[in-house]
Amino acid sequence: MMVKRKELSDKLKKLKDVIVKDSGALFRDGKIIASNPAFALSVDFDCGNIEDFALPTTAISFIENMADDEIELQPSNNKIVIKGKRNKGTFATLSPSIYHVSEPEANDTLLVFEDDDFLRAANSVTYACSVIDTRPAQMGVLLDSDENGKLNIIASDGVKLAANSVDYNGEIRAVIPKAAFKKLLSISNGNGITLKKTSSTNQLAFETGEYTLFVQLLENNFFNYKPLVELTKQKSENELKINSVSLLNALQRAKICEGTKRSAIVMMLDENANTVTIKTTDSLESFSEEIEIENIVDKTVSVAFNGDYMSEMLHAAGADNPSITLTVTGSGKPIIVKSAGGFIGLLQPIRMKK
Repeated sequence: MMVKRKELSDKLKKLKDVIVKDSGALFRDGKIIASNPAFALSVDFDCGNIEDFALPTTAISFIENMADDEIELQPSNNKIVIKGKRNKGTFATLSPSIYHVSEPEANDTLLVFEDDDFLRAANSVTYACSVIDTRPAQMGVLLDSDENGKLNIIASDGVKLAANSVDYNGEIRAVIPKAAFKKLLSISNGNGITLKKTSSTNQLAFETGEYTLFVQLLENNFFNYKPLVELTKQKSENELKINSVSLLNALQRAKICEGTKRSAIVMMLDENANTVTIKTTDSLESFSEEIEIENIVDKTVSVAFNGDYMSEMLHAAGADNPSITLTVTGSGKPIIVKSAGGFIGLLQPIRMKK
């Protein structure tokens, strides 16, 4: 089988990080497929009438490092030969029978987005996913449609909560592994997203351009997030207009002074002031910085928090516009961040000894 090397190499690069170690990419029915326990990714590729075969990762690297415009793939039994004009490599292969992928059912579309707004919204919340496998549902991103024509996109580990939404008139509730959204954004190239059911009840398929990502759903027992999101919509004191970049830079300097100890960082607000103060709590390595805000503090309050978690939230909130709203109402109440684009973040404070 003669193929254009660069076209093949470019597509294999997109699939390479999906492949399980010591596995390979499957060529089947006009597609190349890579898979791992969380998801499988396929891309259109004309394989001619050749029988199914698997291309090992060593062969993929070999193709990437060839200089030929066209190369020949010669699969047979348990090996594949890759030939260029002046070089040739022979590689052992795996049996194609080890790959099991459910194709999308025809005309069973759950949602369609013409651009990447949905993917950007989903990626903005992934930082808040849990990394503790005893709570598998919270290790992913919840897609939850509501009666108001919105698709709520939620992630939370119990300390952090991140929410975003896009317009949507369908019905869906599913928990998607967070890595799926990062992968989708890397392959979409502005082609938009179509989400379909598959023949497997615990799997969905995201289609974008030539690519299809088959995702294994996580447990659908995500906690009731709605009271926390409603909390962010209530009007309250100390809704501060602040530049996320200025606050991020101050936090970075504070973390440098923390060293490896990573003690809590404190934010102090004084009534009628037009600044907030960031301080570290370690008595030996001290840091303090004032940051201007666009409005005036309503009441005096201080709150302690994890600097790394706050930085993650600010990065997500200020991705499109650095002007954000930061709400700090008490030492024991969640810190709330909102952006003009619809992002909402909550961070539970650290309780400090008096």
